[in-house]
Amino acid sequence: MENYTVYMENVTIDTETTIVAITLFVFGVISTCLMIFFMLLFCLGKKYKKNSFYRLVQLDLGTNIACHINTWIAIRFQMYPGLVFIVKFIETTIPGLLKWLKFFCIWFFHVHFWTAELLALHRMSSILFPYSYQTFWNRFYLRIFIVIWVVSGLPKFLWTGFISEVYIVDGKLMSIVFPTTRRTAGDVAAIFSIIYIALLIATGVVNYILLCRLPYVDITSKASIKRMLRNTATVYALAYIGEVVWSVLNAADSHFHIFSPWFIEHNTSLLLIVSTIFTLSLPYILLAFDKNVREDVWGRCKKRVAQIRGAPAVVSRSILI
Repeated sequence: MENYTVYMENVTIDTETTIVAITLFVFGVISTCLMIFFMLLFCLGKKYKKNSFYRLVQLDLGTNIACHINTWIAIRFQMYPGLVFIVKFIETTIPGLLKWLKFFCIWFFHVHFWTAELLALHRMSSILFPYSYQTFWNRFYLRIFIVIWVVSGLPKFLWTGFISEVYIVDGKLMSIVFPTTRRTAGDVAAIFSIIYIALLIATGVVNYILLCRLPYVDITSKASIKRMLRNTATVYALAYIGEVVWSVLNAADSHFHIFSPWFIEHNTSLLLIVSTIFTLSLPYILLAFDKNVREDVWGRCKKRVAQIRGAPAVVSRSILI
């Protein structure tokens, strides 16, 4: 397939795409603020400081924030005529940066698997080593994440060059697209997606077997924590599986043309929706399954509402130091 050039300042947008963009933007702003709040909560809150689960979640939230911001700069801005000037400014200021930001979209795809898998492995370690797993994760979590960031870049060596490169020629912003490279990168992502799905399912099955076979003391507080760890890891893994299934289907379509013309036309928008749902899902999963987080968030909300109304607020639990 031959390379082709896209003049990025000539982009047009329909009403449907505009509505999707506004919806994703509002959802993204709300979710990003919530993730930043949770990161501060886990950093300063007494009940979270020594819990290794929240150390992993902090780094996961930071990764998701960076991923979400990167997708806007690398992909979303260029889809909307009124925002293309931002892309042009970035390329003018730091030539060549955009091709790397586009590559980071693929890099984050691999990082996301490991962040989801780490929560499942953390759950497994809490079953196998109930008296030592906290010490291990608190000591090595940052080093483990550094290894993950490096490993997630290794699939790039399975293809050469970039999917697209952005240039400014004669004052015009343009992108050169390399279809062969894009197809190869898509095939690599699909292969890894199948591997990732298998690993997530295998880890979930092993966790279930361990829970069924190992003796377990049913102490209410410990049971609540274990249930939270299980539910959070499971739902987060399922959300990620939705994203990787999309990669497999996209790769299959490049070979067998299984999608309808409408699907192909809206593929980028649909992919962004699926990616956004996973990337921004963690704070809502925590609100749904983590009693500590839920009580702290609602406690602060009630306290704030009471302050606005001028009434004394009674909050049952201390939230921050």
